[in-house]
Amino acid sequence: MVEKSDVVFACVKPHILLPALKSLSDRLNDKLLVSIAAGITLDQIQQAVPKSTRIIRIMPNTPCLVGVGTAVYAHTSSVTEEDINLISALCSSIFPVFEAIPESLFNAAVGVSGSSPAYVSLFT
Repeated sequence: MVEKSDVVFACVKPHILLPALKSLSDRLNDKLLVSIAAGITLDQIQQAVPKSTRIIRIMPNTPCLVGVGTAVYAHTSSVTEEDINLISALCSSIFPVFEAIPESLFNAAVGVSGSSPAYVSLFT
């Protein structure tokens, strides 16, 4: 299936991601890889796949479960604007707000965007 795909979504638990990518590595040449694995950096992913693999790391928040969430993303320098537009369009019904941030801010963004909806729901 990976061989016939232009885009590969890696939606697995963080401890599974890198071994899974290494086992698929020979089939990820020139693919766009999208990961939602928390805590696994772009550098770690890049080491597990061919250099030609374009990588987008997305971190959605809990309200995405009902289609009203947000997601932040970071990407490798090989990712094109066309790649970003494609992923934004594919995922717009899940997270209507899709914002690029430096990967160094991922942990802070996840803390704020992930926890804020829970705190708001406590008081409403």
